[in-house]
Amino acid sequence: KLLGVGKFACDLLQGFIIEGGREPGARVAHIRGKGAMASFMFFSFLSAQKPHYEDRVENELEAPRLKALWRDLEQRCFDRYLSEVNDDSQGIHIYQLLKHEVARCKQTLQHDNRREVMQDCTSKLVALSRRCTASPDEAAAAASAAGGPAASQPSAR
Repeated sequence: KLLGVGKFACDLLQGFIIEGGREPGARVAHIRGKGAMASFMFFSFLSAQKPHYEDRVENELEAPRLKALWRDLEQRCFDRYLSEVNDDSQGIHIYQLLKHEVARCKQTLQHDNRREVMQDCTSKLVALSRRCTASPDEAAAAASAAGGPAASQPSAR
């Protein structure tokens, strides 16, 4: 195998490189010309195969659903943020982190719609949403256990 590519691609390359004219001098010139052509065709073959290797999120169906889910997570956390925040609050509320991550995920979705990347994004957002909706004591314990950023959640006492 050549760079993990199957027998078909190797046979294809060999066919382009080995074919030549009947005269020895013509054959050498022909091989040199075919080497560049074979390299280009091999690169084109790999490029054409790339979408098959990585599963992608469909922009028409799945992307709007993902955005709606992210918006819902953000809205629930925002409601909690409004009920908890006051002028004496110090530090960053978890909602601000969630809002930043939602914006980053939406931006990523525009240019990189690989399913694996979107799953990572969604799992980060779900974890932040759980921290947001958890009681302040549970959220502080989860933040210290995860080693994540110290987002303060003012107590509703």
